[in-house]
Formats: sequence, C-alpha cells, structure tokens
Amino acid sequence: MTYCFPSTRRIREMEDFPRALETIPELTVDDVLKIIGAVGNSPRKSAIYLSVTEDPSKDSEIRHAFNAAFNLKNADNIGLKKAGDVRNNLNGDFFEDLGLLRKTSIDITPLYEKTTLGFVLGDPIALMSLETSILEYTGTSHKIWGRFKEQNGFYPQQTSFLLLNWLRQKGNGRNIEFLREVNGIEYVLKDGEVNQEYKNANDRLVGNIHRLVEAGLIHYESRDPEIPISYKALASVEAIDFDRGTFPSKRYGINLDKIEKLITLVQKEELSAQQIAKELGVSYVIASKTSKALVEDGILVATKGRSLDEFSYIKMKDEGYAFMDAMDPMMEMLGLTQAISKSGLTTAVLNEKVNLDMDKLLEYRTQKLSLDYRPNLQNITHSALSNYKEEISRN
Repeated sequence: MTYCFPSTRRIREMEDFPRALETIPELTVDDVLKIIGAVGNSPRKSAIYLSVTEDPSKDSEIRHAFNAAFNLKNADNIGLKKAGDVRNNLNGDFFEDLGLLRKTSIDITPLYEKTTLGFVLGDPIALMSLETSILEYTGTSHKIWGRFKEQNGFYPQQTSFLLLNWLRQKGNGRNIEFLREVNGIEYVLKDGEVNQEYKNANDRLVGNIHRLVEAGLIHYESRDPEIPISYKALASVEAIDFDRGTFPSKRYGINLDKIEKLITLVQKEELSAQQIAKELGVSYVIASKTSKALVEDGILVATKGRSLDEFSYIKMKDEGYAFMDAMDPMMEMLGLTQAISKSGLTTAVLNEKVNLDMDKLLEYRTQKLSLDYRPNLQNITHSALSNYKEEISRN
C-alpha cells in the first residue's frame, strides 16, 4: 500500500485550519532561520519530519510511515530500523517552542503531532532541505546550516544566512570586513586594543566558514591576524620633500605633523600598526592605512607580520552561487528576500518581520508531496540520505 502524506486539501479542510492559520504568530527572519535550523539542518531529520501527520503517532508509526513514503523499507543503509530513530531526531523543546510539533504521551510512550504551522512552513522547509542536499559538488543541508545550537548568542543558521548573502553581493571579502559591515564590530577599539567582542565573533565566524568550505560553497584562505605587522623607516624625515600646500592628507589619512612624528618614531624602533595608533592618537584603521601608503611610497618598510589586506580571505564559489539560486524561490516564499531589501544586510535584518506567502508555500507543498511527484521525491530523498550518510562517515 502506498503511503500518502496528509494532502494540503485535507489540511485545509481540518476543522481548526482557518482559526489555526489566523493564530500563526508574526515571525521574524530570526524565527524563520531557527525553523530552518530545527527542521532543515539535515536531510534525515527533514524526511522524518515530513512523515509526521496531524494524528498523534508513536515512534514506530512514524518510522513505518518514513520507510513506506520514501520506499526505504529494504534500504538497510539509509532507512529507519531502530526504536528511537525518530525520537532522537524530533526530541528537543525547540520543536514545540517554535510551534512545529505538539508532543503528548501515552503512559511513557511519546507521541508526535504536526501543527498547522508545521504543515504550512515546516514541510516546505524540510522539502527544501532534501532538494538542496543533492546539488552537484556541494554538501548536504547538514553542512550548510549546521547544528541547531546557540553559540555566544548566535545560531549557525544566522551566520550561514548572513555570510552567504553577503558573499553573493560582494563575491569575496575578509573576515574583518564581514564583521564590520554585517555585525558592526571593529577589529580594534579606539585605544588601539584588539576588541574582545571581535575575537569572539571571529571565532564563531571561522567555525561557520570551515563548515561552508566543507560544504563546497566557499573558498577560504586563513591568515593569522594575531601576528602584528611591524614597520621601520627607510628614509629620514629630512630626506623627504613634503610640500605642506599639496600634502595628500586624504591619501595618508593624517596630517603632515603626524606623518613626521610617525617617521621619527619608526627611525628609533620598529612599531606595529597598533602601537602607531596609540602613539599618534588615531584609530587602528587609520594607522594601518597611513603605514600602508608610506610603504607604497618607499618611506616605510614592513618587516614582519601581515597587513590587513592579507588577513583571512573568503570567496564565493560557483557552487555557492548555484546553492543561492536554488534557494531563491524558497527565500521569496519565506519573505527573507524582501526583508533584506527592506532592512539591508546587517544583523538588524534578523529582527525584521517576514511576510510569508502562505498560498505559494502550500502550493509548493502540494506539488512536492503529490503522488505524481512521488518517484522524484523518493529519488531525491535516497540521494540526499546517502550523501548525508557519507558526509557523517567522513567526520
């Protein structure tokens, strides 16, 4: 007997559907990303979630539905065989907290029941997770979105979303630029000290970057920003013929008096950009800009360390663009594209309200879960689960 997913028509005819639809809370970009983290951060979890119905069901019943729906009964390597396979993927208060499942129990046996929000929003996200897990030369949704676990106030799904959209706009960039432009965090404070908030944010970012590298979406060259660049003078102040009337203060970022003070200082000892900033009473960014310009003009020489331009470098690969293109329809339906257009690409966008296109989300769900599409969905799911199993075995 062929398993049938609860049809969208059946869902619409549920007695409480109109009221339930009205009670779906206003969601922010952050809420949607958390739902992606809960439902769409592994193809296995996504396929299990799709197998949950509106009727309270036990682990064994969902496991049977999973194997029947995706024709996995005899697939020893990717099917669900063990008691607890469902529970291990659907446990966690966040499913209930996000309004995706209702959990009850008979005696001590847990029962799982999908909510209206789960059908309208959770199912399309789960389907997206499966489809994007079979793109050529890329990892599964597990590698792309990461674990649904908070780290220093951020979830990996937030960083993946912001970073991939930022790289899509820019093509490439550096950690320091991403954290400044998107998170509003500077590398150093006004006193020249390295910003601890930057260090924490960069540690979190690097973890996400490595995961996206493993997913095949981006290229990354890591440099050690802890090694400060040092400068020394190649020429004395007296040997430099500066014309005060035409001195290019804009190019150097500081006035001539500070330039002369800087050259005098680095004639005595090598100084890092951080030390120069402190001595001249300017920001680290200005000190770095000034020093770099003076190196280009043959007045200073960099003796050790690396310049800001050589810090960690991130670049979107063709596979990354392909993933984002594949995500575009879902981004539109979830209201994420519109939120970026309205709020801009900074962490502020996470608090932007989304306008869910309920009709298109339900239409997408109907098409992907129809009996006509079932062979395609089964093939997609087989490939996604196989890719995921191979991915896990490599770690």
